[in-house]
Amino acid sequence: IAFRFGKLLYGPAGTSDIEEDLEPGYHLAWGHNNAVNSGLRALGVHAIGDADEYETIGLERHRTTEGWLQQ
Repeated sequence: IAFRFGKLLYGPAGTSDIEEDLEPGYHLAWGHNNAVNSGLRALGVHAIGDADEYETIGLERHRTTEGWLQQ
């Protein structure tokens, strides 16, 4: 979910390969256009080069749980 000035800009959304796994009330964001990247775009983030929005703002090391423990 993305808000700006107290108004809903985007969401709720979820990323899933199987529509049946998606929570009721959420719309589905597929593949590279996943819910996180879509939310970041709603906030004004623009992907640069081959990177997606998530990587563009420096969150790449947090993409997988293994990366959470790296310093």
